[in-house]
Amino acid sequence: MKSRSVTLLLTLAAALAALVGGCPQTPDPAGSNAKPKLVPFSSQSEWLSYFTDQVRRTRQNNRFRSQFFGFPGGFGTDAMTSAAPEASGGADNSATSFTTTNIQEAGVDEGDIFKSDGERFYVVRGRTLRIANAVPSDAMAELGKLALDDYISEIYLLDNHKLIVLAQRFNYQPSPYSLMAIEMWPPYYSQAQAVAYLVDVADPANPSVVQKVELDGSRVSSRVVSGRLILVLSVAPDVPDDAIPLLGAPRIQMEDVMPKMYVEGATTGDLVPWSDWLHPESPNGYMMTAVVALDTADLQNILSSVAILASAGTVYSSTEALYVTDTEYDLNDNFREFTAIHKFAFDDKGAANYVASGAVSGRPLNQFSLGEYEGNLRIATHVIPAVQGVVMDEVMSSDGTVSITQATADAAPSAPSNSVYVLSEKDGELALLGAIEGIAPGERLYSSRFMGKRGFLVTFRQIDPLFSLDLSDPAAPRIAGELKIPGFSDYLHPLGDNYLIGVGRSTTTSPWGGTVTKAVQLSLFNVSDLANPTVVQQVEIGGYSSYTEVSQDHKAFAFLPDRNILALPAMLYPADYNPYDGSMGMADYLPPTNTVLFYHVDPATGFTALGQINSVTDSSGYYYYSGTTRPAIIGESAYAVNQNGVRSAPMSNFTTTSTLIFDAGTDDFQMMYFGNGSGGGESSPPSGGESSASRGSTP
Repeated sequence: MKSRSVTLLLTLAAALAALVGGCPQTPDPAGSNAKPKLVPFSSQSEWLSYFTDQVRRTRQNNRFRSQFFGFPGGFGTDAMTSAAPEASGGADNSATSFTTTNIQEAGVDEGDIFKSDGERFYVVRGRTLRIANAVPSDAMAELGKLALDDYISEIYLLDNHKLIVLAQRFNYQPSPYSLMAIEMWPPYYSQAQAVAYLVDVADPANPSVVQKVELDGSRVSSRVVSGRLILVLSVAPDVPDDAIPLLGAPRIQMEDVMPKMYVEGATTGDLVPWSDWLHPESPNGYMMTAVVALDTADLQNILSSVAILASAGTVYSSTEALYVTDTEYDLNDNFREFTAIHKFAFDDKGAANYVASGAVSGRPLNQFSLGEYEGNLRIATHVIPAVQGVVMDEVMSSDGTVSITQATADAAPSAPSNSVYVLSEKDGELALLGAIEGIAPGERLYSSRFMGKRGFLVTFRQIDPLFSLDLSDPAAPRIAGELKIPGFSDYLHPLGDNYLIGVGRSTTTSPWGGTVTKAVQLSLFNVSDLANPTVVQQVEIGGYSSYTEVSQDHKAFAFLPDRNILALPAMLYPADYNPYDGSMGMADYLPPTNTVLFYHVDPATGFTALGQINSVTDSSGYYYYSGTTRPAIIGESAYAVNQNGVRSAPMSNFTTTSTLIFDAGTDDFQMMYFGNGSGGGESSPPSGGESSASRGSTP
């Protein structure tokens, strides 16, 4: 018999945890006593024994407790040493400069649903790739398209007239242990497959698939670094209900649960050899996370692969290393939230090799919560140190029988706050060098950005504190200054060395009291003096409920650094729209305007509106909705791009527009269903996707 203390929460956290009771999470506690370091297996039999034990223990204990896992990306969806690199043309040739995907780190490309090479646009539309001629902007034309078998998640544009197209397929098999997981993030679908296509677009009228590989798992994140495609995959092993009995020998075999790679429908073997599997010293369930590096010139060439028997959350990459996090809860310490961090360093061949692990208190918001500088990792987290509940005593016998009795009551938890930690790799560990804890008690972390020896945080409760951080001494990081202003910024973008652009929401006081969000807000901060950050200008755009995709996805933000022009999509309600004034006017019945806004940014004076372009909208009934929109700038032309088409205008006259509507292909969108893989199965559409063909019309 053995006894442990667990916390059964009398809070919403317990309800959320119960939702993921079917996920393959461990019942074993982790946290203050956890050891996040990853260790290898000594044999295949040890691997199978460990895996089997984790499945058995998880299933036995799902009835009374569960822990839920980290949310990547924008849910916080994926540290900055510089702005996105300048596009071809250089700073001295504005006629040929153009915007590219807004990335976090120079030299680390990120996939998106839209790419531009300054002459052509490559656009994801459901299961098809669309190629359009972008210049001249008044003569845009669709050049070609490529229909694929799967819904496209994102694309990469390589420099040799080729694209990498990433798709996702879900061959869902119902199981009581995976049923609840399908609504959570990461997408822990049983029998999921990530599909990577290498597409030749040298002849845009006839794009063709050069290679296609399929990998077991759901794509958590990806990057392209130095000609290598780095995929982080989450694999939910399909373990039949009767394969792991509570007692007796298991009937599962290793080859039945090991993820595979497939070429032309035939397996090429295990995606990760058993000898390259790792597990935390403190067990963390049987969810699988694989980090795979593929050669972008030959996707069938696996440069490296390593896997962890643990979950994956937020993913961050520099040019030197990939970091995978896993947010967990310590059931022995009042359900304290902490984040394990695993570092995979890139070698001179582009392979990602595991080198170290560490842990910090709290949960990162998104990929911008992490940043690497001079070999040290900085990470910002929101910390809930303890949750009030009732401590129970759990007794588990050797045959798996569990009994629970109440022990003592917890004291009231301390207030949530925010922290910044600096970690350094040493002897296989990400050791703590320095920390700033207890930042803005009672407030939540809304955005962060790391720039060299400086860092910036935005927290919010009723006003927006912008904290400036001095990180010049990694062993003694400190808050250098603070600025409190109305509203908040949930995305920060550097403007040169001394300014920050903030994108977020304005706030106001509701008639019954309390702070409510209102409209889109742009802020320009002067951070040249870390001890005294100031606001140059704030601009409120639209009325109540106005919103920008940038708040959840940094790739929706476009910036031309050589000319200081920014663009962002927005859904705008009229400025006089007020749902709190008790009256009903026309604005209360009109849909929002789906548009792209263009501004020039002057560090001395702030924002100057250049104009806006309304997106091409769908005429299928939801006429105000245009799906996910991306701004673009090429020379003196501005663009609004989405799955329905492209609208452009010269920046000298935004009232003169040209429109390209993509033809409505019947193979673009089909009704999603969950089946047993008939015909290869269906995968869910990308963000902003629709289940019916978009016919496209001008607003």
